[in-house]
Amino acid sequence: MKLVRFKLYSKFRSLPKDFELIFRNERDLEISKLNEFHPYCFAGLNGSGKSNVLEALSLIFFYLECSFSKYLPDKFKDSFEKKDFPFGFDLEYLIFLKSNSSPINIRIIKPENRPVEFYRKSEEDKQIIKVSTIPIREGINKKNAVAKQYLPDIIIGYSSGENEILSLPFYKTKFAHFDNYMQSLMNDEVYDGNPLTSLVYIDYSMSQAVLLANFLMNNQDDDNDILFSIKKELNIEKLHSFRIVIKDFEVKSKIVSSRKKPKFLLSQLKDKKSSLIDKLTACSTCSYQNGNELILDYFVNSSTSKAFQRHFDNPYHLFKELQTLSELNLHFVEDEIKNEIYETDSMYVSEKLPRPKGEELAFYFNNFLIKKKDVEKPMLVKNLSDGEHQFLHTIGICLMLKDKTALLLLDEPETHFNPDWRSKFVSILKDSLERGKSNNLLRDILITSHSPFIISDCFPDKVIVFEKGEKPLNAVDMKFNTFGTSVNIVLEEIFNKKESIPDYSLSELNKIRGRNFESLEDIQKAKQDARKLGESPEKVFLFRDLILAEEKIKNKKND
Repeated sequence: MKLVRFKLYSKFRSLPKDFELIFRNERDLEISKLNEFHPYCFAGLNGSGKSNVLEALSLIFFYLECSFSKYLPDKFKDSFEKKDFPFGFDLEYLIFLKSNSSPINIRIIKPENRPVEFYRKSEEDKQIIKVSTIPIREGINKKNAVAKQYLPDIIIGYSSGENEILSLPFYKTKFAHFDNYMQSLMNDEVYDGNPLTSLVYIDYSMSQAVLLANFLMNNQDDDNDILFSIKKELNIEKLHSFRIVIKDFEVKSKIVSSRKKPKFLLSQLKDKKSSLIDKLTACSTCSYQNGNELILDYFVNSSTSKAFQRHFDNPYHLFKELQTLSELNLHFVEDEIKNEIYETDSMYVSEKLPRPKGEELAFYFNNFLIKKKDVEKPMLVKNLSDGEHQFLHTIGICLMLKDKTALLLLDEPETHFNPDWRSKFVSILKDSLERGKSNNLLRDILITSHSPFIISDCFPDKVIVFEKGEKPLNAVDMKFNTFGTSVNIVLEEIFNKKESIPDYSLSELNKIRGRNFESLEDIQKAKQDARKLGESPEKVFLFRDLILAEEKIKNKKND
């Protein structure tokens, strides 16, 4: 998918009413331009509103997915349908239903307190057609609304910090998916394994699933190793081994209290032929039952990878199945807390979530070891640094999305990166997608960033500069060519940071500059003190001023 335009009809967070972003003008809609790799970068100071755009888009697609779905679990449906969407909007984008198809122009209008309107226009139709947004939720012939097919396959959310508003719809999605699973279990219905919405939030707990999906399911031939960048930058040679623990629990519910036969949490995932549990067991090196625990051990070699590739279609398929298992860990959350999360617009959702005790976990990884180059013993994945985990998240999720229409909302993905990784981030992302033969027409990537390295690797028509209380400006309109520009110039133009050194060292330098120089000894002492500072343009200018002051004193003595 490719975003074209986004407008607000009412205020949202720090974004004012009538806020508008033009992502692409008419001249930018040629297929050749759309197929180029160019992520969008939202830049600006804290509080300028750049993250609010990502938050608004995640809420919009969550709302649309749920509105068009043929099935919503009862507990979630009640809270979803009783409140209107918090802001009005107008969203336009292009969607490619197949990688080689022509684009379909989609426009979605949601006025305040009125139903959503959905329109499409294709090259074949040459006319605007209104699309039905009404699903059929009653009877045996349930159907999604026609409009649902024109939504992206996946909306990925990622934040390196604690951006609760961005994660809010993704939290709700997890609980709705879990309730869908539980309701089908309680009612003896067939569970199709598909999540209710396409929203996927990548957090720390899912980093191991990202790693597994990529290393077990992607091509790693020497000539075209899709994982080349991850291996090189993280110094990973290969996966060594890991354990999956899956525990079953009897479901305590008023619905089944009168039934003789108890219900168990994993019933939907293991009671059918070629079930998820069967597939994971078939791929394991060894397995055994320990009470209510199924222990699956994997020693990773070529046979292990072939087994996973035989049982799972692609990296995202494996990731999605592991995500379903992970969501079963929500089984211990009380209905009151769940209902509160469904209904809240609060920024503090994670604080309301209780943390499961070890004995309450239905699924987890254990003894997950990787082999690093030039390191004799395998190391635990959890011992990777925050920056390494973050690198794995942001690059790894992009590798899983081949042939999927996707929108990636990445909120400051480089926070824990070292300067070298920040300077390489965009080029590594581009290289990884090209190695995976990814189709750029199928996705848009939005990145918020404070890093001048990332901004300098983005083309000016894709850099949008935010300033609090002001209309966002495209760097082209600022007549500022960001691509390949010195990071010092980026700091000055976008963040109003004219100095190349931080405040404390700058204040020490300015104290030296502010002295009274009445003798050559004063100049010599100033030079000596200035040598404590590292090299910078500011230091060069200071020495220039000291030399001029020195010449002035010498000339005065000669007179």
